[in-house]
Amino acid sequence: ATATAPSAAMANEATAAAWAVLCSQLSAHADDMSELRVVIIKLRELVERYAPMLFGSDDWSYCRSVCYELLLLCNSKQLPVRGQAGALLYALMRANWRHTGARNFHRTRMQLLIAVSKLTTGALLVNYARIVDALAAVVQCALIEYPPRGA
Repeated sequence: ATATAPSAAMANEATAAAWAVLCSQLSAHADDMSELRVVIIKLRELVERYAPMLFGSDDWSYCRSVCYELLLLCNSKQLPVRGQAGALLYALMRANWRHTGARNFHRTRMQLLIAVSKLTTGALLVNYARIVDALAAVVQCALIEYPPRGA
């Protein structure tokens, strides 16, 4: 008997479970940089590998949960955590652009706006300077990958 390949639905369920676990581990390991780096590396791999699921389907829940958890990390007291969160946020935005181009780039942007809104209206103490600092890491990643012309 030959083994059959897993169905697309089974693959999506497995990927969804991986997303849920990794997103929950982002907050759980926010104080342990070595563990957090491992989780961020795994999430970056998922972002690159499963861009069609993140950005091509009608289900925005994966993108929403990653954006929210990353913005929580952008509010971290630890500068390295904010830098890692900003770099992964850039990777998420880059993967969205690469997969969809301009036609659907709004997905990540909208989910980030929703996440910022949830953070600022929730009971969490949000330090705007920290979030701006983390978002500066996004800009820095972009400048490294795409330096300004004439520089």
